[in-house]
Amino acid sequence: MAEKANNAAHRADFHNMADERYAELVASGKTMPWRKMCCYLETRAFGKSLACRAAKKSTS
Repeated sequence: MAEKANNAAHRADFHNMADERYAELVASGKTMPWRKMCCYLETRAFGKSLACRAAKKSTS
């Protein structure tokens, strides 16, 4: 029972954090094309270090 309550609390925290991040994204209007992010994540997955490119205001 306590484990279920703990899991529910963690899930709620996760969703709250996601909502906050999405609100920041919408407010700033800054995004990054998925292909660039995908390349960045793949590079990081192979243990290489690389600076993440800055997000830019979306043109759409």
